[in-house]
Amino acid sequence: PGSDRLPTDLPSGALLRIGPNGATTDEGFLDGDGMVHCVVIPLDREKDVTYSSTYLETKGRSLERRKGDGSRFGGTLGAAPRGLPMLGNLVKNGLTFGTADMQKDTCNTAMAISGDRLLALMEQSPPTEFRVSRTGKVETVESFTRLDGAVPPAPINGGSLGAHGRTDPGTGERVHVSYDSNDRPYVRVDTFDAGWRLKGSVGVDVPAPVMVHDSALTEGYVVILDFPLTIRPRRLLANSFPVEYEPQHGARIGLVPRSGGDETMWFDVESGVVLHAANAHEDGDGNVIVHGFKSVPRDDASYILEYTPAFLYEWVLDPSTGKTIDERCLNPDVLVEFPIVEDS
Repeated sequence: PGSDRLPTDLPSGALLRIGPNGATTDEGFLDGDGMVHCVVIPLDREKDVTYSSTYLETKGRSLERRKGDGSRFGGTLGAAPRGLPMLGNLVKNGLTFGTADMQKDTCNTAMAISGDRLLALMEQSPPTEFRVSRTGKVETVESFTRLDGAVPPAPINGGSLGAHGRTDPGTGERVHVSYDSNDRPYVRVDTFDAGWRLKGSVGVDVPAPVMVHDSALTEGYVVILDFPLTIRPRRLLANSFPVEYEPQHGARIGLVPRSGGDETMWFDVESGVVLHAANAHEDGDGNVIVHGFKSVPRDDASYILEYTPAFLYEWVLDPSTGKTIDERCLNPDVLVEFPIVEDS
């Protein structure tokens, strides 16, 4: 039978989700501004569960309000796979709002917590820090935060701070892998102490500028997903979308030792696109097992133009030999995406 009472063993706290909202019909869905949805489960079980939804006060939204005439940042995804409309919107944004940050910091992709500080993330712009009260009120603390210089300026081309990161439950360290499509090294690994204090940053070079959207973490390694979904902003000038699938570059998984000092170990794997990792761990033989969701586009532009199904894959890597021991699809009959792994 149903019940209107909360389970006694359900922890109190706030359940948060984020996503894009408010994009126009001329924009892409992911052009929408970041909205935080918050469900608060109170300490006092006699009180009601509350829900709120709040737009983050990003730099872009602040500029729009300051302008005061209804002007909005133009989206960059609605014209895909054409590049010139995207480029035109970027230039128009800069002129309209008097800013060199021409891509709006929607911060709509993911959230991350380190210590007691919450960030809303997108990889093309610096994050927005926000806080949540016990009543579920969401307030922006700082938009376009550079985390005391840890986040570099990198308009359009990625490079700010990776949208997804991982927390080591043992040390509390937070690790993010970011990419830069203009300058080598194309990949950067940042390690933060609790509270987003930068502990160390390591550049990892790869053959081509690729979109490294996610990563994984083991006790000894940071896992780099070097799959050939390349991002080249100069494609805009040829009226092409900056992101394309280039399987001729091959695919690799890299292991960056977290202890520092040693070079990245690379393991050749079959080509495809892996946007999201599920998890990774080291087994008793010292092998590294990586789980992630791989899709195989049919041509260079198809990943942008149409949905390409992703399936759960497993890679078994042997650091002692530098060889990929096994690579297989675990369930070819089930489409999967967007994993959630408990940080703790």
